[in-house]
Amino acid sequence: MENAHILTLPPEIIAEIFQAYLPAYPLCPDIFTNDSPVQLSHICSEWRQIALFTPSLWRAIGIYAQPLGGPQTLAKKMRCIETFLERSGSYPLSIRVTGASSPDKQSRETLIDTLLPHRARWQYLVLHGHRSALARITGTFPQLLGAELVASYEIINEQHPLLPQLEAPALHSLSLWHIALTSVPSPHQLTRIYLTNYAPVECVPFLHQCPNLVFLSVTFTDIPRDLYLLLVSLPPQKIHFPQLRTLVLQAPRSLAHVDYDIVERFLVPSVRRLQISAHLLESDPIGKIRALVAQSGCRLDELRVLDPRWEFQRLDRLYEPEGKGLKDIASAYQLESGGFRRAEWAEEALPFGVGPHILS
Repeated sequence: MENAHILTLPPEIIAEIFQAYLPAYPLCPDIFTNDSPVQLSHICSEWRQIALFTPSLWRAIGIYAQPLGGPQTLAKKMRCIETFLERSGSYPLSIRVTGASSPDKQSRETLIDTLLPHRARWQYLVLHGHRSALARITGTFPQLLGAELVASYEIINEQHPLLPQLEAPALHSLSLWHIALTSVPSPHQLTRIYLTNYAPVECVPFLHQCPNLVFLSVTFTDIPRDLYLLLVSLPPQKIHFPQLRTLVLQAPRSLAHVDYDIVERFLVPSVRRLQISAHLLESDPIGKIRALVAQSGCRLDELRVLDPRWEFQRLDRLYEPEGKGLKDIASAYQLESGGFRRAEWAEEALPFGVGPHILS
């Protein structure tokens, strides 16, 4: 029996192989890398025809916008983007634009304006860049399910920019850094939120408007003393998330105002996974975890502690079978030294993101 040649396979099977070769949607390979479908169209004429007429291969568009280069480089990128948009047909789109903080305002606007007419097909959006690029994301996005928006800073401590007026009735997942939370549209419809570098005084009012979350991750940043005094003066109202399954609370060890206990604010009866920075628990680590579980009436399937210091060695020992510290409230417990990745649960909840904890 002669060996079967790959070119004898039906085109639809080859198209499936092509799809398996590319990163799983909604991840977006850069349009100029080896993970791009462009490479599949350069192998032979038969494969080129299959690639060109398989719209699903072209529905994920990744662009690194900095540096955009001169007019020739910009024109080349625009032509390639337009090619993807044309070849993807009517398929929903996943779009990733990083590095859009180029000082060349005209180039930024040209890039966004090329993509924006297709906003009715946008399903996932990752946009890292200058606030002027974010300001152009306006209109109605009927299919948008998830977005990651990161605004770059020109001045240290610059005020967070407001999101423009947009309508996204299907939006359920949002990752934000340096975006004013007061401008987020329809927070009540969100089920997955990832916030990076926000002060508790910014988060608490916003989170009260998000009762339907199943995933929440917040990385806190420090705040000026006057804002801290405002925060501790707020009435200690609980933030109730009846459906929340995964809670991630992180903070740098340099955080100055840890005496305000943000952990006590949460009421999470359905939570099963908790990942928390040791710095938020230093005064009484075991007591604070037990208090959260007791007031919520939950039991943890998995507890992860970040940045363990000497006091957590005692906590670790108390989790042993003969101890009485945590084994009755958490089925599994890990220190960060155990090898887990900080962003693992976030990547699972928001698979379209490219690392909201890293600015491009």
